[in-house]
Amino acid sequence: MSTTTGRGSATATDRLLPEDIAGEPDDAETLRRQRDFYKHLFESAVESFPHPVGVVDDGGVVTHWNPGLADLVQVPAEEAVGQTAYDVVGTEGEDEVLSERVARTGETVVEDQIRSGETPTGESWHVRGAAFPVEGPDGDVVGAFQVNTEVTEIVEKNRALSELQDRVTEEVATATESLRDALAETAENAAAIEATTDEQADEVASIRREFGTVCEESEAAAETARAVDARGDDIEDAMDDAEASVTAVVGSVESAADVAADVRERAEELDERADAITRVTETIEEVATQTNLLALNANIEAARASAGGNDGFEVVADEVKELATRAQEEAEKVTEEVAATRDTIDETVAGVEQLDDRLGAATDEARDLESTQAAIADDVRAATADVASVADAVTEQADRTRSLEGDIERLADRTRDVSGRVSDIAAATTEQTETVGELDETVKQVAREFEAYELGEE
Repeated sequence: MSTTTGRGSATATDRLLPEDIAGEPDDAETLRRQRDFYKHLFESAVESFPHPVGVVDDGGVVTHWNPGLADLVQVPAEEAVGQTAYDVVGTEGEDEVLSERVARTGETVVEDQIRSGETPTGESWHVRGAAFPVEGPDGDVVGAFQVNTEVTEIVEKNRALSELQDRVTEEVATATESLRDALAETAENAAAIEATTDEQADEVASIRREFGTVCEESEAAAETARAVDARGDDIEDAMDDAEASVTAVVGSVESAADVAADVRERAEELDERADAITRVTETIEEVATQTNLLALNANIEAARASAGGNDGFEVVADEVKELATRAQEEAEKVTEEVAATRDTIDETVAGVEQLDDRLGAATDEARDLESTQAAIADDVRAATADVASVADAVTEQADRTRSLEGDIERLADRTRDVSGRVSDIAAATTEQTETVGELDETVKQVAREFEAYELGEE
């Protein structure tokens, strides 16, 4: 602040005087009237100033207290004037008010920090102050003039925003933790399904090997039966061979039936795992919905806070909403993949049950055929008349065995399909994990913005 001194200043100031008292005073009355005029001029400037203003003498005692300051701190001028300024208003964290400091040091000060206090009724007020020393004609500091810019509304809004940020951070952190837990459970179930699928694939491969042997043995038995029918002279030896072949067929079919029963148990386990994943995805969708509601509340609060200059928070709140929407969309993708997997599992279970029924029928027929062959071995001549029917039965058994081999091939295809579905679920889980990470980073960004936010920052 610059101050102009000397005759030019005095002449310019004298222009404010009424004509009847202007110029050099030549009597005591004119001098008194000039003094009263300048006193009133100073008091009028203090009273009319558009901001809260206070003036203290060089001892920090209040000499002037305008209505704006009285309204701010809820202390009328008649109670403040004559009292030490700090005793009237005080300041949190300070041992003197700004005007007292300026009157003491004689230096002009424009403060960056906020001064806060309470009215007698307990209401908070906040100001940013500026003060300059008041000097007498000889240049000595006789007091200080302090102008206060009220920032109570801004400070309170900042505090409300900070509380909102804490609440949003806490609630979103809770939501992301729930998402992490759900995704961890999904990953665990996907891994279990993948392991079960691998086991099922191994067992299906074993069934295919068994049925390869069954087909070969059935074809051998049919060929033997046809040879017996064609060569009556060698029928006894041929029936011995057929009996051995049928016995081998029975053993292979029974082994295949055991493997098929194990496959059915694995398929049922897959169905249970699919139920577990369905429950997890429902949890993910619920958490995503809650996160979306939190984002909506954050948008509402951001709209209210935009008057305080914190537009960045509104943008981040929109990002929280977008990420919550993405989390819900990815949860729906997982649900679709689980539904498709369940359909495949249901088809697999149905195929295994059909295969089991056919294996049971084949086992019974093979055992019947074995009994027939034993009877033929005991009485070759009696069996010779029935050789044709035996050959037909063995051929039919071979046909059924080939049909079962086709069923097993389809079961292998479905197993591979289940494996593909599990891979899709794993990919969706990975994408959801990345989305949760982005959401967590967004929450941290909100916290960093509030920590860096300062009053008046644009």
